[in-house]
Amino acid sequence: MTYILTRVAFVCVALSLSHESCLAAAAAWHQDDLVQKASVIAIVEIEGVQFNPLEATVITNGQKWSTSLTIYQSAVLKTVKGEIPERPFILQFSEEGDMNPFEKGRYLVFLRESGGIYFPLATEFKIEDNKINWYKQPFRHGDYGPFFGSVPLANAISDVQAFEKEQQK
Repeated sequence: MTYILTRVAFVCVALSLSHESCLAAAAAWHQDDLVQKASVIAIVEIEGVQFNPLEATVITNGQKWSTSLTIYQSAVLKTVKGEIPERPFILQFSEEGDMNPFEKGRYLVFLRESGGIYFPLATEFKIEDNKINWYKQPFRHGDYGPFFGSVPLANAISDVQAFEKEQQK
């Protein structure tokens, strides 16, 4: 975890991002965390990679490592939480946890915004046939972990809205 956080910290310094914005990417694993940490929750169409991934070698505290940055072009189809432009860029660094790259398609995304730039907290919520791989049971801290399964998109959005409402209390 320290290794990942070191890389995320470098990226934060390089882009002058806030500590909170950067650590959110490494810390959000469950739906309550995702809802709480996301500045924006939306259904987006990932149209593809805007530029080929940019790669760099970085030396931090005497450690040499490689990183890459992928910039996705997207179109917002529906906003569930927060405000976001209709056609934002979404940036993803290769060191942001265990996230896979986005493929073309529709996603329920949880994003952190910093200076008009959007960073995903998770990339696994791809929408197919109006269903997503979502939490089959509510997760609360202290559980052994979430159970995932195919769930109608409307149910996932209802869960997100319920968590948002609960957190506003």
